[in-house]
Amino acid sequence: MAKPYPATTSTTTNKAMDKFVVVDPSGEDILSDITPDITPECSDHDSPDATDTEVVESQYHLDVSGIHKSFTSQMALPRASQESIDSIEHDHDRYRTYADDYVKFMNASPTTYHTITNFENRLIDAGFSRIKHNQRIQNLEPGKWYDIRDSLSIVAFIIGKQWTPAKGSLFVGTHVDAVSVKVNPRGPHTNTKDGYQRLAVAPYSSEFDHRYLNRDLGVAGSVLVRGSDNKVERRLIDSKRPIGTIPKLAEHFGDVADKPYNPQTKMVPIVGLGKQNWDDFISDLAGVQPKQVLVADLDLYDVQPAIIGGLDDSMIFSSALDDRLCSFAAIEALVEFSKQFSQEEIAEYDGFVGTYCANHEEIGSGSRTGAKSGQLRDIFESVAGSPAASAQLMANTIVISSDVTHAVNPNYSAVYLDGHKPTINTGPTIKIDSNMHVLSDSPGWLYAQTLVDQYTEGMELQVFHIRNDSRSGGTIGPIMSNSLRGINGARLIVDIGLPILAMHSIRSVCGVKDIAMGVDLFKAAFEHQAVNDIEF
Repeated sequence: MAKPYPATTSTTTNKAMDKFVVVDPSGEDILSDITPDITPECSDHDSPDATDTEVVESQYHLDVSGIHKSFTSQMALPRASQESIDSIEHDHDRYRTYADDYVKFMNASPTTYHTITNFENRLIDAGFSRIKHNQRIQNLEPGKWYDIRDSLSIVAFIIGKQWTPAKGSLFVGTHVDAVSVKVNPRGPHTNTKDGYQRLAVAPYSSEFDHRYLNRDLGVAGSVLVRGSDNKVERRLIDSKRPIGTIPKLAEHFGDVADKPYNPQTKMVPIVGLGKQNWDDFISDLAGVQPKQVLVADLDLYDVQPAIIGGLDDSMIFSSALDDRLCSFAAIEALVEFSKQFSQEEIAEYDGFVGTYCANHEEIGSGSRTGAKSGQLRDIFESVAGSPAASAQLMANTIVISSDVTHAVNPNYSAVYLDGHKPTINTGPTIKIDSNMHVLSDSPGWLYAQTLVDQYTEGMELQVFHIRNDSRSGGTIGPIMSNSLRGINGARLIVDIGLPILAMHSIRSVCGVKDIAMGVDLFKAAFEHQAVNDIEF
């Protein structure tokens, strides 16, 4: 069994300084992207074969970010054979292993840069090779490939020698950005007021409000530096400790303490007493001199680690579940599916399947690393080889647009439609909307139901539609159908996600079983990619 994702992303060039530094090992200019220097690994996960059950008491041990926890779980189950008991234990073990891996991954991925870097190294470890999006692809050999842009978006895929454009493709599309607070990249970073050093920041996507008050905020992200050879390098940094907070005014001051805070004047992080220069601090984290730093793209993030909890250890508490949950499951599913292919087997394979993790969904996807960039379409056109073949490929393609959805909040059950109250640890959720903010239509519903009912075990398909007096969110699904840079004319685009509580909050909640369920769903889709495998 391989080792799981590391509990920290720290890869150091200076052990005494304990810094996380990623550079381009090939020495290429950063504008051609990088192959990062971290190599996380994940556990092997076998599919369970559970049948009958009985009361089982199992001992587990978890070590996450230095927190060692032992617990005993008891499941009330029908009596069955020892073989069935072993199967149930294995099933529970498998859910837990994926959950442990996910927690470690999240604690190693404070920003989109770290997330994509960890995904890239996971793929490299599984035998995937990189292609360059700024170079023409000709006669691509069958195998396992990926394309990355700016360490902010990634397309990974497997293509067989027997594949032709008429056979279409199956891709899972997700996004990897998350609601956050950005450090202002221009102008003076800090100022001093009443003896406190304050940091200039701006919200990313969501309202900059009370959710950020009194949080222990660390800083992480990408720093572009001028190397000794005069080339530009990207280095990822992570303070791994709080460097500031936005303090709430005490209630003793009256109504002013409870009024909405002005995001420009009142939501300003305090980062010290002015004894530490900001530029020196960032360059020190990057392991370079201040004069070598060209520009930084940094986020403030809640340093409280992701962790498994609940009285029965049934939940995962974490930041950035939207959406480093579905994206993690999609990458893991592709890696698990890829393990069956040797050189001989890829020569006999007639499929084309993959995962697309896009950036900037939370702010409209309109960037060169967002879903509107056409990154996946570019891959299709290059692989197909001609406009006619590309059109045929897209017409036979199924895209599962996967973004988290709203689990029912029992304290606000009345704001959900009856029958549209997804729960964690139950199964994926198909999202529907009469105005097509998500792209699940009748054929999509039948496809999703068939996929879950016939090709997965231990889960059920849930459904979510927003009430008429609430606002529907969006996904990359409609964008993927765009006629300019999307997969226009796709055979099917369907929105299926995993449910979470407290979406867009600093901390959210998903189920311990949800990660494995997501992996199983996407892997089943890859396994039954052929155009006529699932009739609908």
